Amino acid sequence: MAKSQLEAVFGGPLDAAGITDAAVQRLVAEQTPESEVLEFKQALWSRSPRPRPPWTEEQEFAKDVGALANHRGGVLLVGVSEVGGVATSIAPFSIVTSSEAEERRLRQALVNDLAPPANTEFVWIPTINGEWLSEAEVAERYRRRFLAHADEAVRVEQVVARGQDALRSASGVWLFAAAIPELPVAGVLDQETVDAFEEWHRSSLQVSPSAGPCKRTAAVLPLRARWAAQIVAWHRSHVTNGPTEAVNNLAKRIKRVAFGLVNFRHHRVRCLLYAGKPDWTLLPTIQP
Repeated sequence: MAKSQLEAVFGGPLDAAGITDAAVQRLVAEQTPESEVLEFKQALWSRSPRPRPPWTEEQEFAKDVGALANHRGGVLLVGVSEVGGVATSIAPFSIVTSSEAEERRLRQALVNDLAPPANTEFVWIPTINGEWLSEAEVAERYRRRFLAHADEAVRVEQVVARGQDALRSASGVWLFAAAIPELPVAGVLDQETVDAFEEWHRSSLQVSPSAGPCKRTAAVLPLRARWAAQIVAWHRSHVTNGPTEAVNNLAKRIKRVAFGLVNFRHHRVRCLLYAGKPDWTLLPTIQP
């Protein structure tokens, strides 16, 4: 019902073919009102400044998406001004980086601040200040995207090289993986930040003498002290290696159940089957 209602508003499907500059122009000309499945927003949710405020624009975005997802779903149309819930004018906005970078940032906000993350599609209307991009502008954006991918490849090679240098003096056989964040963030984890966290850590564990000893607090104290730097890093970047650790734990669990595996191909097949619904027709095609 919501989909058909929105398709009637835009005059086409809810993708790049239907949500176009002409459709938005018509929507404003007809003074279309907001509804349970359609909301207008004048500007894009901005990147959070440093230091991070108590409530960020990314959290506001997650809240807006969650409100629609918890009801009937819908469309958040950015770049349209409204008065009293009625579309009045187009408010074009500029993007400092690229639409791909902004989409990654907003998707990361959904992962961080919305559980479970809502199924969200982004449709970017290719206009700047109401004008279509010229060929030169399109070429420049593709060039920036290519250079960004090239820089990421160089950074991975640098991390690999540093890891190899660190392991040259180590004995035994090592397997290490190099990764860089897909969504870089501003700021560094410096000593001043660590000191501030440790001060908060000490003050938050102060217990009133009348309250008596707290076994739970005493147990958490060494854990928080040991992982202080990692906790601070999470609160600054909101990037985690949790999914990687989950996959590693799955592989180790299968190995424990089998009391060790000497055939890598068999181990790989077991991991693939355990991780999801097995498609037995693909089993002969799996190669080590």
